[in-house]
Amino acid sequence: MARARAAFHVARCEDTVYVRVSGLATMHNAMTFRAFAERMAAEGFRRCLVDLAPCQGVDSTFMGVLVGLREHFGRERLVLLNPSPHCMDQMTSVGLNHLLTFADSPCALPADVELTPLPDSEVGTRERLELMRKAHRNLVAIDRRNRDKFGPFLDALDAQLGHGG
Repeated sequence: MARARAAFHVARCEDTVYVRVSGLATMHNAMTFRAFAERMAAEGFRRCLVDLAPCQGVDSTFMGVLVGLREHFGRERLVLLNPSPHCMDQMTSVGLNHLLTFADSPCALPADVELTPLPDSEVGTRERLELMRKAHRNLVAIDRRNRDKFGPFLDALDAQLGHGG
């Protein structure tokens, strides 16, 4: 069975933003998620709960975006809910388990919270490459071992974007 790109469903309640991630969370849709979460933080929402129960997988760009969102919500207020063992393995492999908060047990969103689809945002090639660069720099910043994993990729992105490193 083919894996689908992520679909994001969102809701707002009091000071909390809820995001449910279905399918694959990747560099192709991380900009949509990041833009929404940053906009919500700017509007005064102080908590972001990300439900990963229906998520089939996360790539390094999406994980790096999660790291970047920590500056807007803080460690204790950006909470990842219900990650599958596969998603948890992916996030642990880059050190997110030491940086972000994961719910200790399966959690459900409140019954009175109605999720609505988050429309995809149009992203140009350069904007996507800049996001990928920033996300991977975030991963390297949290764990130097990630430089071994992502260094050649970052070097290629820097060259493609005309950055000195």
